[in-house]
Parts: sequence; C-alpha cells; structure tokens
Amino acid sequence: MKNIKSLSLVVLMVLSLCLVGCDGLRKDDNKSQVSDVPSLKIGDKAPDFELVAQDGSKLTLADLKGKKVYINVWGSWCGPCLMEMPELEEVYQEVKKQEDWVFLSVASANDEALANSQTRDVSMEEIQSVANETGVTYPVYFEQNNQFMTDYLIRAFPTHIFINSDGTIANYGMGALNKTVVKNTLQQVK
Repeated sequence: MKNIKSLSLVVLMVLSLCLVGCDGLRKDDNKSQVSDVPSLKIGDKAPDFELVAQDGSKLTLADLKGKKVYINVWGSWCGPCLMEMPELEEVYQEVKKQEDWVFLSVASANDEALANSQTRDVSMEEIQSVANETGVTYPVYFEQNNQFMTDYLIRAFPTHIFINSDGTIANYGMGALNKTVVKNTLQQVK
C-alpha cells in the first residue's frame, strides 16, 4: 500500500511538471522575468536567423521584414509538441491567406549537413514525416549549427515566439498552448 501511495505521488508530481508553463506567454509588456536565466523580453529586437527547409531552400528573419511572424519550436520526440500541433494547424488554416502573417515551425534535426551537435532529434526527413502524420501543413524549417536554439534561448519544448512586423519580440512562451491562446496572442502582435 505504501508503494502505491508513493507511486501515485510520483505520477502526480510528473503530471504537474508537464502542465507547468502551458500558458507560459508573458503577461507584462516590457518587463523582464524574475529569473537569473537569460530570456528574450517583449520589445527586444528579434535575433536574425537562417533556417533551412527540407528541400534546401533558406529563410531568414530579414526575408520576413514587415511581416508578423509566429514560430513554433518543437521536437519530434516531444509529447506536448505533438499534442498541440493539430490545434496549431487549425490556427494556421485561419491565417495562412493573410499576407501580413508568416506561420512556421522550427526543429533541430540531426542531419550531418546541418551540424546541430546539441540536438536529440532525428533527421529532417523523419521530422517532416512526423509533422505530416500529425496533419501539419504549415512550413517546417530546421536550424543549422545550433544557432536558432542558442540565439532564441530555447530551454523547453514546445516554445512559441511571436514577432511584431517591426522585428521586435511581441511575445515568447514555453509549454503547450491551445488554439484559443495562440489566436488571442496573434491578435496582440503588431
């Protein structure tokens, strides 16, 4: 009986930890977090990036100048990432025709050509396959040389990055989100 109570407590703690950060979006504009861990702050200039698609095409933040940008950072091994993807797809279907929006995702594949030494994910092909199986039609891009994860201070999966059309961070949050939270946050991006 004591083992069952201990096991129940462990399961409850693990489930609680999984839920932490589900609504991790910043609530106070222009205020930093109370933390010693570096973080992007609302209003910071978003770091430029160069991402690569599975077909080899490249995308930089500079290419998106003047657009509002939503980036979902995820891993193919991440349960909460996979759980939220169908709802993200629903939001994408609503905004994809809006010319002022770019909606995309970033993963860190282990392909040798990408030189991501700090990834625990699989190849671009396998990641894209997971996205396809999940029903994702929004673009999937991949970082190179661990650069995106480093520059955007990614510490958890999934992470959500919202960038204003002037290239500043509109919002930044860690943890799984539902479509209502994403849609409401998209409306706050300028």
